[in-house]
Amino acid sequence: MLGYPDLGLLNILLVENPNNLDPKLVAYVMGYAGDGISGGLIAAMMGNMQGDSANGGSPYADNLAKITLPALVVADGTRDLTNPEDIQKIYTGKTRNPADAFITIPNSSHADLVMGLSAPTALYPEIGKWLRKLRKLPR
Repeated sequence: MLGYPDLGLLNILLVENPNNLDPKLVAYVMGYAGDGISGGLIAAMMGNMQGDSANGGSPYADNLAKITLPALVVADGTRDLTNPEDIQKIYTGKTRNPADAFITIPNSSHADLVMGLSAPTALYPEIGKWLRKLRKLPR
């Protein structure tokens, strides 16, 4: 199960490291992120965090072994909406590919992993290294 569902809506507040975000970017995202999102989509996203499909949760966990393409799986470094241990389970649950990689970005949270101030120096170079590794693999 991802995150801390027992915290309910408080979970939403635990998805960012405020020291790693530009406040203007946060205001922009908060102002536009919800545009066009339906209640049904939000309900589906919340249901996907509740475990296996037999219990009404995510079918993703049931189908991880079907994923054979290379994957770079990235976890944030905090126990918030998503936990590094849960993300690692996704990585270990898929069918292995020689190009698979799992990394954890320290001092980041769910929301600021990609758009945080440290992303250009912590995350993006790791993505670049992984993509260069893919280019070297035989096709």
